Order: sequence, then structure tokens, then C-alpha cells
Amino acid sequence: MNFLLLLLPSLISAVVAYVVRPYRAWVGWLNALLSLLSLGAALAFAGHAVSGGEAPVFGPGELMRADGLSALLMICSAPDSRSVIHG
Repeated sequence: MNFLLLLLPSLISAVVAYVVRPYRAWVGWLNALLSLLSLGAALAFAGHAVSGGEAPVFGPGELMRADGLSALLMICSAPDSRSVIHG
């Protein structure tokens, strides 16, 4: 479930920004709020990695796997998901 919370907010933000033309201020606010979900999921991954838990996996055959370095990268890049709207 955390993987979905990490990926879906950015996807939803991008779709809303694409559909709403011309740009509206509420799209930026929506993106900011949705990026908090990604940040929360990244922090959950990091907390799990720091506590020494087993690396979470997702997808068929453990396609997506999050270890400690992955969690650090998630934290660094999650707040930057707002660039999807302005890109």
C-alpha cells in the first residue's frame, strides 16, 4: 500500500494539471497537498528501514523493492513531485 501512496499522488497531480487548462491556482494547492502523501509514504519507508525491518516489496516477483538507500532517495525526491505540474 505504501508503494501506491508513493506513486499515485504524482500521477494524479500530473493528470489534473494536464486536464485543467488554463492553469488555475487550486491545481497548485492540490499538487502541494498530494505531495504530502508521497512524503508521508517515503517517511514510512525510511522508518521501516531504520528500525531494521525487512525491505518492503511490491509487484509480481518482488518487482519493486525498497531498502535503506531507496528510502533515503524517496525522502529527497518526494517533496519535488510538484515539478510534474510545471514541467
